[in-house]
Amino acid sequence: MKLKGRIWIDGKILKFKDAKIHLLTHALHYGTACFEGIHSYKAEKGTIIFRLNDHLKRFFDSAEVLGMKLRYTYDDISRVVKKLIKINNLNDSYIRPLAFYGFGSLSVYPKNVKSSIAIIALPCKSEEKKPIKIKTSSLRKVNPEAFVYRTKLSGFYANSVMAMHEARQKGYDEALMLDSKGKVSEGPCQNIFMVKNNKIVTSNSRSILPGVTRNSLLRLSKDLGFLAKEGEITLKKLKNADEVFYCGTLSEIIPVKQIDNSMISDGKTGAVTKKLRQEFQKIVRGENKRYSKWLEYV
Repeated sequence: MKLKGRIWIDGKILKFKDAKIHLLTHALHYGTACFEGIHSYKAEKGTIIFRLNDHLKRFFDSAEVLGMKLRYTYDDISRVVKKLIKINNLNDSYIRPLAFYGFGSLSVYPKNVKSSIAIIALPCKSEEKKPIKIKTSSLRKVNPEAFVYRTKLSGFYANSVMAMHEARQKGYDEALMLDSKGKVSEGPCQNIFMVKNNKIVTSNSRSILPGVTRNSLLRLSKDLGFLAKEGEITLKKLKNADEVFYCGTLSEIIPVKQIDNSMISDGKTGAVTKKLRQEFQKIVRGENKRYSKWLEYV
């Protein structure tokens, strides 16, 4: 990463290189943090933030699950996100709000430990992704009984990191994770979709993070006339799909060409995947007025 621009931490705007925390920060030891990934895009009438309200709602919900008493309101953070985009002179960017327990105690329970909020905004070009190879991980996704569904908690991503290490060591681009029942869950940090006979399905496993991009693509698919739904996906069904793709805020849409030793169709980006990406790009850049409620201008 290039050490340029400004970062906001607890009301202060600092140079990138000056944004530091103490080694005894509680979150560094115990993963007691939550975060969001938000994307902004260059549009004809300025810079657009995609589904800012939905991301910030989940951010505050996640903080509440960790018992954090945040010192800033929803509106405060919304204003800071926009301000930081302007200060850093960004158009296409990735915004990362982060709330974490700070310095104060090495006890697992963060009694009397204050929380902090940091917001980072970095340049992030939106580019069409090449098809990738994914490997079914020997590690299962965190059991849904071990966390609160729909929250984005930092500590649980260690599970994803280990799965990624395993996949990369075996020559694959990404991991594919199953849930505790052996059904398809998601990628390390992306939701998964499959297409079969022009029908679109995304995993309904309770072990996933039901992403904002996932929700957007489900809505878009239905609006385009596809039969699209959440459903149980077996590994066998996934490998026999006509198309498979990952999706997420940062990755947007990533075609999958191979799962383990099984090629998906001809290994090229499928027609449905291409169509969804094209239409999604129109939405995030303000070219489709039908979805204007999802957009917020800086």
